[in-house]
Amino acid sequence: MLNAPNNFVLNSLRTLIMLEKAIDRLIRQNFLNENQVPMIVQTLKNTVVETRIRILSYKNFGNVPSFVALVISSIEDLSKLVEDLILSCPCGSGQKQQSKKRKEADCKSLISSIDEMLIKLKAYFSPETTGVLMAEKISDSFFEEFKKWSEELVLKLSVQKVSGRGKQTCIFPFMDIDAYCSNIRDNEWFKRKALKNLNQFTPEAGHKKNCEVVKRSYRLKGYRPKNRKVIVPGKKLDAPIRMAQCKGCGKIFSVLPSFISREKHYAADLIGKVLEGILLRGVCLQYAKEIMDLTGFPVKSKQTVLNWMEWIGTFHPADLLERAGATATGYLQEDEGFQKEPNLRTYIVAMVDPNSQVVWHIDYIDHVGEESLYQSFEEFLEKISFKIKGVTKDKWQASTNALKRLFDNLWIGYCHRHCLQNFKKALTAYQKETGLSSKKSKELYDKFSNVLENSTHRANMEVKIKMLTKDEAFNHPLLKSRLEELKENAVKYTAHKNRAGIKKTTSIVDNFLKIAKRKLREAMSFRDAKWAGIFFRGMANVRNFIEFKAGAKNAHKSPFVIAGGENFSLPWMQVINVHNGFLFETIKS
Repeated sequence: MLNAPNNFVLNSLRTLIMLEKAIDRLIRQNFLNENQVPMIVQTLKNTVVETRIRILSYKNFGNVPSFVALVISSIEDLSKLVEDLILSCPCGSGQKQQSKKRKEADCKSLISSIDEMLIKLKAYFSPETTGVLMAEKISDSFFEEFKKWSEELVLKLSVQKVSGRGKQTCIFPFMDIDAYCSNIRDNEWFKRKALKNLNQFTPEAGHKKNCEVVKRSYRLKGYRPKNRKVIVPGKKLDAPIRMAQCKGCGKIFSVLPSFISREKHYAADLIGKVLEGILLRGVCLQYAKEIMDLTGFPVKSKQTVLNWMEWIGTFHPADLLERAGATATGYLQEDEGFQKEPNLRTYIVAMVDPNSQVVWHIDYIDHVGEESLYQSFEEFLEKISFKIKGVTKDKWQASTNALKRLFDNLWIGYCHRHCLQNFKKALTAYQKETGLSSKKSKELYDKFSNVLENSTHRANMEVKIKMLTKDEAFNHPLLKSRLEELKENAVKYTAHKNRAGIKKTTSIVDNFLKIAKRKLREAMSFRDAKWAGIFFRGMANVRNFIEFKAGAKNAHKSPFVIAGGENFSLPWMQVINVHNGFLFETIKS
């Protein structure tokens, strides 16, 4: 057993320096200057440096078991992130270019060296003999702050990838594969179909900062050196990709039709069918893989399908909707779907616009409480450009408090359906206790429902409740408690009479949560918070853009279209593609 605490700190610093140098090499090999380096790469490098500084600041605690375990855990997470970053970053034309094969070999060598260092670091960990007395002198707040900082950054960085194209690629709406292949070489046709309105679809980040939007126009700039090989229904397409140059700033863009996705071998609609089946229709991974086998071009493994799920679930629904131009009234329905998992009490928190049925917010919380909900709502608030004016919800106090703390002058309406359900339970218990007839029970229910339905404001409801108490049955403790609750929250139960955007029930958000709960029951437990979050974000994104079936009130319209979004008469997956839903670089410069 090694017994030199300073050596642990020094070896930890050496390991982090190795990771920092690996990121520096990645930058040199793939980017010509600092302006080309994606934010994710720079953020990861800064995180490694910050971790090194924190460890150095607390070097005197190098023999404390809690500190040793925390440092080892942080280094393991960072090394995994660096590995993923290196493998996901395409080989670019940097100052020192490197082949893909050489990059993979170097990455394997780096990870091997890091693993050896981690084995040495773990040799210092001994709760029985190391630093027990000193551990008592360290403030718990240090460990909590360090741990929270590390976990939040790791979670944020782990769902992002480096894109080699992104902002220099634009998607124009065109779904006819045969017409594209027949006419792509026709300059006049391409100018008419794509170039004329290209400014509408070009990512702002792809232009130089001094390029004025109002003066932009584009000229043809030849073709990409290599055609895009895309698997479409029934065949493998070898599609020429035209390029266009901005006359204002000189930047060159690849111009893709909407049926081709950025960096994917399969056509957007094929991927969309698989995602729709898994996320909304109850199809399992194995069956989805077998469906793709029927195309004649099977996916290599289930991991490909999981990558597609991660792809659709990277963005929060609000990010995607704001980017695509959807609008909201500012009045939402909020509810939480409780699911019992092994040793966990987990909730799915959702906020839905009742008019358009757009899911604006969804989150997976495995530690339920007011603070967790507040953080979830706060993250949502940072993503939207409109003001939240009112929310219809159930009577759960934790979420009510979180909403009141975050949103100023918020109208809150309580769901009538939840109130009636609670009264029905109390009435059933009263009926069993007293032997009340079914006819009298229905009369009591109708009276209570009438007060809830027809009261126009607080004073009016209080008068109606007082009249109810003339019936002796409502003075029984079981029913009286329901009347007292109704009276206490009279303002919230009548909010829909005084504010047009507030609804009587949370029926729309409840219908969406039924899908999420069904999937939870099928999977039993997600066990991994990161992937559960990705899964439910993906579910919300698919639900927002997919059209309602024939026979529905808004048949052949998607919630996104009802919310004012433009779909260009395209299939839902292509709609997301056109609105840069798979552009993971910053949309603005």
